[in-house]
Formats: sequence, C-alpha cells, structure tokens
Amino acid sequence: MNIEKSIIISLYFNGSLNQEKTVNYFIELFENELFELQYSILDKTKSNWKVKSKGGKFTEKQFEKFKAELKNESDKVSIDFELFSNLKNMEYKSRDINLSISYNSTREIKLLNVILNFHWLNQVKIQELTESLCKLIENQNCDVVYGFISAMENLKFPAFYFQGISNENLTVEEVKKLSILASNLNKFNESIWDVFWGNLISAKHIRQITSLNKIEEVVGKENTLFMSPNLYWFNLNENLTDFDFSKYTNERNKLYDYFKSIGLIF
Repeated sequence: MNIEKSIIISLYFNGSLNQEKTVNYFIELFENELFELQYSILDKTKSNWKVKSKGGKFTEKQFEKFKAELKNESDKVSIDFELFSNLKNMEYKSRDINLSISYNSTREIKLLNVILNFHWLNQVKIQELTESLCKLIENQNCDVVYGFISAMENLKFPAFYFQGISNENLTVEEVKKLSILASNLNKFNESIWDVFWGNLISAKHIRQITSLNKIEEVVGKENTLFMSPNLYWFNLNENLTDFDFSKYTNERNKLYDYFKSIGLIF
C-alpha cells in the first residue's frame, strides 16, 4: 500500500491572478523540476458550452500555446492551470504527486493550491514559502482572505480532497468535513473551515476574535506573526510531519472550540 504523504498549502483570495506571471514564478522557484502543464478552458460563449483540457510536458512551445489561450479570457471564458510532477514510483498521476500547483479561477473566491510530497520538507521552509505565496498574490492586487497548511496520505487523493472532491478512501469524518467545505466555498471572507497545522486568518476573521492573545496562549507567541497588516499566521506547536488531519490534539481542540463558540467556523 502506498504510504506517501503530502503537504497542502491552500490559499483563498479575492481577485484574479495573472496566470503567465504566476506560472513563471513557480518555474523559477522550482527551477530544476520537470513539470507538466495542464490547463482547462471553460467557454460559455456558446449555448452548448463545455470544458476543454489541454497541455503536456512544460516546454517553451507549450507555454506559448498556454499564453495564447490566456488572451481569450473574458467574463464567459475562464482558464485554470496545474503545474505538476509525479513521484518516480508513480502509479496514478492524480495521487502520486511530487509537486503540484493548481489555480482555480471559476469560483467567486479564487483558490491557489500547492501540494508537496513530504520529502520537500528537507528543502523548503513551509512558513517562508507560504509568506512568499501570499506576497505573490497580493502583489497582483488580490486579497488573501483565508489559508491553511495541512497534511494527508496520498492514498486519500489530497489534490482532489482539498478542492472539494471526494473519493472512496476517506473516513466517514473526512467525508463529513469535505461536505462542509463544498457547501461553504464562498464564505471564507467571514468564516473558516477548521484548525490546521498552519492557519491564515484575515482582518474580518480577526475582528470576530476578542483577543489574539487567546491564540498565543494556546500555541505560543513564537508560532504567530502578521504576514501582512491584514493577514495573521499561527501554527500548532507540533511538527508538520506529526500533524494528522483526522485527529485533534489538545491544542487543536482548544482553538477549534474557541473559534466555534464565537461563530468563526462554519
């Protein structure tokens, strides 16, 4: 059985990214990675509209085709992309992910998902990477409204799960939580989904909290910071490698119960 695990960084924001700049950012950030570039085109200009998928191995030629398609974006034509590479022992592309960056532009609140296999922890500092991603988004005149960093076994298809898509390998509790996410994708301006290893809350969330000291008392002040004037980070006082999405430690329970009591969790 495949026991590989992945790290998931999910960032929700208002506004739209410049996809050419965003792809270039990741190509430069992971300059030695051999990516595939896949993108989907939702064209509603005709009555019988449907989604078209295109892409292949990332090359300059493939990138030029993608940029040409981006010129057709409009109110009725939207494009999403994924840059990804798979593990050497891959059996399923959508499960055995080495590195994946996906952008969902069709929702009211946009989503940038970054998934890294656990071996990347030897090369990447997750908090610093998250801060860099937030700057990437905010430098394009977008506002990050919510984010989290989690971990999950690959056999549960985290690339699908954290976009709101179920699969047969989930527990009953994971399916329940997924249903809650899928029903509230446009509510992240006001509420949050859960408490994860890493958490980003924005100004509107902070206004509902009586004091940030309550968070600091639980996780320690050293595990909190403002990544920007309107974006507050806190992480649980445990190693990300030990975090289990399905289980609640004492710290996680305390924060979850507190946020629930003030109506911050939907």
